[in-house]
Amino acid sequence: MTVALYDQQIENGTVWDGEQGWMIAAPAATRAEALHISNALMKGFLPEPLE
Repeated sequence: MTVALYDQQIENGTVWDGEQGWMIAAPAATRAEALHISNALMKGFLPEPLE
């Protein structure tokens, strides 16, 4: 499961930004594992993989 919390508003809606928002992924024991889960689940929505 991945949850993206949005903080930043733009003119046409909301955009997620690693500097302005939070990403929660579970179950994950490490940041690397959380990124792997998030990238797999959100690949259709992300312009490029999260780092």
